[in-house]
Amino acid sequence: AQTSFSFTTNSNWRQSWIDMSPWLGKTVTLTFSNQTPDDLFYLDEVTLSSAHPNVWVDLQGDLAAFPGEEVNYEIRFGNDTNLDAEANKITLTLPSNLNFVSASSPPTVNGSVLTWQVGDLLAESAASSILVTATVKASAPLGTMIETQVAIDSTTPELVLGNNTDTLSTFVGDLVHLPFVMRN
Repeated sequence: AQTSFSFTTNSNWRQSWIDMSPWLGKTVTLTFSNQTPDDLFYLDEVTLSSAHPNVWVDLQGDLAAFPGEEVNYEIRFGNDTNLDAEANKITLTLPSNLNFVSASSPPTVNGSVLTWQVGDLLAESAASSILVTATVKASAPLGTMIETQVAIDSTTPELVLGNNTDTLSTFVGDLVHLPFVMRN
């Protein structure tokens, strides 16, 4: 039996995929053809294997603050593939020089570790975000860096893990940019 599939696009590159599990253990023949002889297409890659989701996380926020001041962070996260990622958890680890104040979505707090159970991330879902506010401790030494780390974990296996963590450095003090003057 022969089954045909058609993928169309509007001159922009687009990844296409199909679930091949109904043909598990069977011989599969792939044929690529143009609608008309004048049509051109470029076949970048064909992979016949298991597919995996690709969840990602990004941390943005204040790059400098004085002791006693509030800092704001935005945790952005999503899923970049055509497959759902199940039971995702985000973990934000605050350094010892920060005190947690609030978040747009209440986390589970265990000391300096904040966690959010964000549930399933649908295929090619739009980025979501969580806003976090913390205070730089009054005892934080001026001129030091505060490193805040975030990670996302999924119960669905992934191949690409490099985008599952991010770190943001916040300077304790003020970032001042001075003009650069050279003498001849």
